[in-house]
Amino acid sequence: MSAYPLTVVGAVCDTTGTAPDTLLSAPISKPVGATVIGTQLHTVTVSFLTSGSYLGIVPDEQMEAVSRAIRLSLDLSD
Repeated sequence: MSAYPLTVVGAVCDTTGTAPDTLLSAPISKPVGATVIGTQLHTVTVSFLTSGSYLGIVPDEQMEAVSRAIRLSLDLSD
């Protein structure tokens, strides 16, 4: 059970094209072209997320790369 059930963790997505390509980053093409930076994690409330605009879903193979970058940055095993 989560200590904060109405909170999620989100990663920063750089859409400028200037983020370096490292083991701790992952490029995505959908729903926007961006680089997810696995070391830039932020806790946000659900109300903050729902106040924004839904853009879509990241494709499975790209989400696996995002997950890998975040696991590496947090030193988590598979």
